[in-house]
Amino acid sequence: MMDIDRTPGDASTLDRVFVYGTLQVGGRYHHLAAPFVRGWTKGSAPGVLLNLGEYPGWVEGVGTVRGQVLRLQPIERALGIFDQLEDYLGPGHPDNLYQRLSVVVTTPHGPVRAWGYRYVGPRSGHAVLPGGRWPP
Repeated sequence: MMDIDRTPGDASTLDRVFVYGTLQVGGRYHHLAAPFVRGWTKGSAPGVLLNLGEYPGWVEGVGTVRGQVLRLQPIERALGIFDQLEDYLGPGHPDNLYQRLSVVVTTPHGPVRAWGYRYVGPRSGHAVLPGGRWPP
């Protein structure tokens, strides 16, 4: 685990992404992130994690989602790959499965702002993951 810069930043300068599922270090799709990772740390954000089968979905709710904050360079290339993986077509697009947004994540080094992918697909029939961790 490497230290991560605490610079707050705004959405136009973010170089971090909060990951909580298959993009985490050791996750099935981390190989897509690995070439861009310049540092990472544990992190958590408010909400709950749904078990969508092969991957999780982070939604609003009372709880804590646990994951990692990845510092990525070049961020634009990494986000392009993540957007494809997460079925994110752009802000507010009706076919999005996830919405990319700027969030504040709690880390052992203090709060940081990062991009996060919040699930916006159907919620019914999907169990909440106790403890907000993936894999279940």
